Amino acid sequence: MHLSGVSHEELIVYRHECQINLYMVPYEVFRGSVKRYGYATDLTDKHMMKISRDIMLDTHEMYSNPKSAFALVYLDETFRSADKRHSVRQMLRLGWFLCVHRNQTAQENELWNLINPSMDETIKREDVIHFVRTLTTFAVTINKSKKEFRL
Repeated sequence: MHLSGVSHEELIVYRHECQINLYMVPYEVFRGSVKRYGYATDLTDKHMMKISRDIMLDTHEMYSNPKSAFALVYLDETFRSADKRHSVRQMLRLGWFLCVHRNQTAQENELWNLINPSMDETIKREDVIHFVRTLTTFAVTINKSKKEFRL
């Protein structure tokens, strides 16, 4: 695969992000699936199995192969707590980061909803910085085990 104007390192990152299939999932589908069970609580492994088809998650691969891209992302402590619950807030951010969006306006609106869920008129700069750091953490989490990035 060749993407015009993209560095070799960026292409490696993109390919690794694609391994969890979210680039083929519309964000509205992802958000609806996560919130179906996660409207009141974080998701359990049982919930993840229920929504797996909608979000193109191979749960068999995730649970049986700890080195699979699915396990490295969804079972990482960034997304799954010690009590084996998947953070809805983090899942929605991951979906926004990697899913396909209808158009730029929809993507912008969804981003604002994630940064400012209480829909305040204004938000603190620190809140935006924290959100951006979260997305950076996702990129590192998704790619942390890749040999191409080791010195």
